[in-house]
Amino acid sequence: MSTRRLGRILSVWSIAGGAGAALALAQWALGLDIGVITKVLPLAVNGNTDVNTRSEFLRVSGGTAHPIEFSVLTAIALPIAIWCVTQTRGATRIVHFAAAGLMATALPLAVSRSAVLAAGVAVILAAFGWSKRVRVNVVILGIAFVVLFRAVSPGVLGTVASLFRNASTDPSVTARTEDYAEISELWLGSPVIGIGIGTYRPEVYRFLDNQALLTVVEQGVLGLVAWLAAIVCAVLLCRRARRAVPGNASVKSLAWALTGGVGALSFSTLTYDTFSFTQSLSATMLMLGICAAFDRVVRMAAPHDGQAATRRLAPTRTAGR
Repeated sequence: MSTRRLGRILSVWSIAGGAGAALALAQWALGLDIGVITKVLPLAVNGNTDVNTRSEFLRVSGGTAHPIEFSVLTAIALPIAIWCVTQTRGATRIVHFAAAGLMATALPLAVSRSAVLAAGVAVILAAFGWSKRVRVNVVILGIAFVVLFRAVSPGVLGTVASLFRNASTDPSVTARTEDYAEISELWLGSPVIGIGIGTYRPEVYRFLDNQALLTVVEQGVLGLVAWLAAIVCAVLLCRRARRAVPGNASVKSLAWALTGGVGALSFSTLTYDTFSFTQSLSATMLMLGICAAFDRVVRMAAPHDGQAATRRLAPTRTAGR
């Protein structure tokens, strides 16, 4: 993969995240049932399209199967959009800035703890690669966003905050903690290799809102170790790419943005059954592949002219081709 192609993929991911967030905002503003769109357009339905609510607030899902899936996918796309903003100019920068703004606005509307946690992990890790100016701008925009959001949609942020304050008595949390005791006997029956991929059926056992537990049950300790190894490898590849071109701000910021995405995906496996959702599984595989491609193109460019070659990662030129 070339640096131009990688930059183009990242640009498309940023814009796609913004488009999904725009759809979610339309769903929130109009009380829109996504199922109506799938009936008008030739689209496949990959999940429940019914309107989802929590504490009388509509929970947006955009084009995904569930609000949690939407929130996690948006959280991992947000640092990529911010990176695109810092690397572009003119109209292209405006497009990515709009995408980042739409994603930040839509995230709280999922009314989900997973949204806050995943976005927190992704943005905090990505911030290690930002310049001081970018960090200050993000903080200022974040404060302005909170003020405006509370004025436009009072109650939503308070409801999200209450999800954490009342977590000990929240049925969705207690159900997740009960999963550990319920599946322990099943796991002990085959702790090393598990009962087999795809053999754990919710209608036979119980729903598991925890991909880590589901992996242990179906694939055993070996499967969990393999998954953790893939995550560690992705993080180490980003680290190696960052060190291959010391002082390159673009590579540094992208390395941390991808690390943030991997971190958010990893953390989300504790809050929902990630691989049971098509888009979540696809995004996970794509993120791991991008980390490997990023390391390869940076290290190939480094011995020659790393600064010039890595500048082609920026979506500026790719958007105009």
